[in-house]
Amino acid sequence: MKIILLSILFSFLFLSSTLQAKTFDYWAVHNMPKSIEKDYYIWRFLSQKTTTKAEARRIIYEASRLNKKLRTAYRKKTGLNVELPKLKQQGQWIIVGEKEVKPIKALNMVLRFLNKKNLNRLQTTLMMHVKIIQKDMILTNLFFGST
Repeated sequence: MKIILLSILFSFLFLSSTLQAKTFDYWAVHNMPKSIEKDYYIWRFLSQKTTTKAEARRIIYEASRLNKKLRTAYRKKTGLNVELPKLKQQGQWIIVGEKEVKPIKALNMVLRFLNKKNLNRLQTTLMMHVKIIQKDMILTNLFFGST
């Protein structure tokens, strides 16, 4: 009799814990910072039955490392193999969206989107920081001598 009651109790506890398993939506995982923890949640997201193929294709490129579990979960969900894009070794390129562009072009893209009000605000902030750095340098020279 005790064995039956214990088995019923354990099965009830097991079922209640599995029913309360948390599911994740795309945006909850997307908004996490890139880390090993995010890779774990991407794996859990890919393993859910509610995840679509399109969501799987988008989220897999946010992984910091593609391990065997991530590759297997992605392959089960989409039927495709995945490789993370490799950055060029020279350091001459910046990824903007899905394009590789030279740094000067990336800077021009940013400047195009800034309007005059934002540029004035940026210039004011930069000047404020330059003044703070100059004061720090003067105080450093007073206390520790010229370097």
